[in-house]
Amino acid sequence: MKKVIFLAQVTLVVLIVLIALPSASFAQTTYMVDSKASSLIWHGEKVLGKHWGYVTIDNGWIKKDGDTYTGEFYIDMTSITDEDIEDPESRGKLVGHLKSDDFFSVNNYKMSKFKLTK
Repeated sequence: MKKVIFLAQVTLVVLIVLIALPSASFAQTTYMVDSKASSLIWHGEKVLGKHWGYVTIDNGWIKKDGDTYTGEFYIDMTSITDEDIEDPESRGKLVGHLKSDDFFSVNNYKMSKFKLTK
């Protein structure tokens, strides 16, 4: 009886190793964000219309591990712009509103973190 249990344990260990080896053979690759060559477009909609603009990606990375992607991106919320409103005063009001405590509270949270987990 002990031989059968021991043999079953050895077989289980061998199977785990054989299953783990192919997944371990995938190379991990990490890509760093080039913040000068990258931009992030935001888009927002409301009942009476929509707006869009940019925020700057301060830094970040993305890692490919087999078929899985993970990463972190740090966004400079002080850089938020609006690109669809032509009137400078109206544009300034929207950007000020987005930076206010009603939305992103940029005075308190200058950087935003986006984390990719799967």
